Amino acid sequence: GCEGFIDVTVTRSGNTLTAKATDATYQWINCSNNTDIVGETGQSFIAPESGSFAVRITKGECTDVSSCINMAEAEPSYTLRINAGGGLQIFGSETWEADQFYSADSKSFATTEQISNTEKDNLYQTERFTKNFSYQIPVPRPGEYTVTLHFAEIYWTETGKRLFNVDIESGQGSLVNYDIIAA
Repeated sequence: GCEGFIDVTVTRSGNTLTAKATDATYQWINCSNNTDIVGETGQSFIAPESGSFAVRITKGECTDVSSCINMAEAEPSYTLRINAGGGLQIFGSETWEADQFYSADSKSFATTEQISNTEKDNLYQTERFTKNFSYQIPVPRPGEYTVTLHFAEIYWTETGKRLFNVDIESGQGSLVNYDIIAA
């Protein structure tokens, strides 16, 4: 039987809908009138900003249809804030999770010194460091995400003492020889 044989999951990134199933044939469907969309037979489909769409997926002798996705509904938002080197911090409705998703062999450092230009001293009084480490942060679904990094130098007091690189998704966002004090 074909029951459950085909993964009919569809992901959304902006207006692009993508069937998760691979090695199959696809036909995108307009759910409002249950008709095939002529020429839309790829694994992905760029949908109009309004309407409801699904995909019919065929693998061998089996065919199944995804749930309809209403393009007028906003994509669910996702926010993750991590307090590098520190514990959980809550500032009003803003929650910073305890440090997590970092590679082994890195260390944390903390200070009790006040941090200038912020009212959130506790957030900037910790850091994660070592010669080479990384974060592997899971996301709930494929798509585009905005990454915002916050920095405070809490150990060194002069330029050139700490230079570091940041590489997000193989160069899609990067900093090279970044110096927090010089910035």
